[in-house]
Amino acid sequence: MNDHNLWFVHHWSWKFIRQQGRFNRRQTDQQIDKAFPSVSWSVNKFVNVIGTKSPFDGDLAYWSQRNSNLYDSHTARALKRQGHKCGECSLAFLPGDKVELHHIDGCDSFLLGAFRN
Repeated sequence: MNDHNLWFVHHWSWKFIRQQGRFNRRQTDQQIDKAFPSVSWSVNKFVNVIGTKSPFDGDLAYWSQRNSNLYDSHTARALKRQGHKCGECSLAFLPGDKVELHHIDGCDSFLLGAFRN
């Protein structure tokens, strides 16, 4: 077994603390729980990159869709409606591009919560 996995370190620490003789079994478990707190699986959520995709392989559609999760709901909805492309020039967004939400008519009605265009 590989000695560098988390279970092995947890088990070795438990045995080491018990061999010191200062803590009973219950106190050792409490010390180990402090040293190795459990992390819920929802904290570890992430979306895997499909296959051998890379930001440098030229598949701009994949990376713009993937990066659309970084935006708020209105901007992400507009990106999805536009096919993850610029509404003005129809070019795909590059991975480092800053996406902003603008109205076609230039009206600031988005401040009032009216998202129509």
